[in-house]
Amino acid sequence: MGKEAGRVRKIFDQKNLKTFEILSVEHQSPAIAEVKVKVCVLFNKIEYTKEIILRMLYQNEQRENMVYGQSGGVWRYMDSFFFHKIEMLDWDY
Repeated sequence: MGKEAGRVRKIFDQKNLKTFEILSVEHQSPAIAEVKVKVCVLFNKIEYTKEIILRMLYQNEQRENMVYGQSGGVWRYMDSFFFHKIEMLDWDY
């Protein structure tokens, strides 16, 4: 988790997360959910608002997929373009 926390700190360096709103959650399979979020970030005195899809996996401590609802599982996000979109806020894509 320390490595991931460092990555997040680097990405949000000089950026201020103003709001984070969950818009929807869609279960794609017993172990996968897509969470649509809207974020507002202040960067270089400009506010950017983005809608982003986070793919989440329900897994045990060994990072093996589990069926949602089984005990001992936690939701973890899959690496996605979320951080890339935050890094590249001032790019128009």
